[in-house]
Amino acid sequence: MKLDNLLVFAIITLSIILSFLLGNIYQVSIISKPDTKLFDNNTNCSGLNLVMTSDCLNKQVNSFFNYNMSNRGKALGITQLKKEGGVCQNYAEYYAEMDESLGFYSENVIIDIDNKTTHAFNIISNYDGYCIQDQTVNFCIKLDLNKTKELENES
Repeated sequence: MKLDNLLVFAIITLSIILSFLLGNIYQVSIISKPDTKLFDNNTNCSGLNLVMTSDCLNKQVNSFFNYNMSNRGKALGITQLKKEGGVCQNYAEYYAEMDESLGFYSENVIIDIDNKTTHAFNIISNYDGYCIQDQTVNFCIKLDLNKTKELENES
């Protein structure tokens, strides 16, 4: 298993464990959490920073989330996803489409759970950091690029 995949797997595992221990974790982040009362189901998430955008999109997904295995393997449009529901891959694709339309980098990630099962989620990023968007869970990490540049200059 590559180091990158191992890191992603460790972050997801930690977030799942924390959600069971602490109840329903809405967002774990070293970046300050925005006031979720600012967002409603019809909010346009444009013009927000990384964390607020990810939080806004997560709030939207939570408003229509419906895990529907009968749509497994189907390509769903946004309207069909909202109406019928979907699986992890469908929600990852929704996040990616929305992230990119709002000017952020986005990457769908598929990991092996066992030899027959995979799981998909999305990562939204920019110069501030990245957020893991996993169906109804949102987890953000801040990057300090100035510190990274300092460390590169020292070596």
